[in-house]
Amino acid sequence: MADSKEEITGLKERVTQLETCYQVTSLLNSELNLTKLLDSIMEMVRSVMKADACSLLLLDEETNELAPPAASLLFFENREFLRHH
Repeated sequence: MADSKEEITGLKERVTQLETCYQVTSLLNSELNLTKLLDSIMEMVRSVMKADACSLLLLDEETNELAPPAASLLFFENREFLRHH
């Protein structure tokens, strides 16, 4: 029975991940503002990964360096994260 519960939990997590992929794909086809698009994608990924913060780096083809066009620091609802880290 324990295996079944673990399998169900794993399947629920996978469904959430696939839903997020679908949402990202929909955004790619609808959002014209690059900043809004990247912010939305980062928020979705942060949520699925259950991360406190995330950032995105894109390759600058002229300098061949990674550059942060957008960054997102999203913290717990009480915003105490910064005080403890």
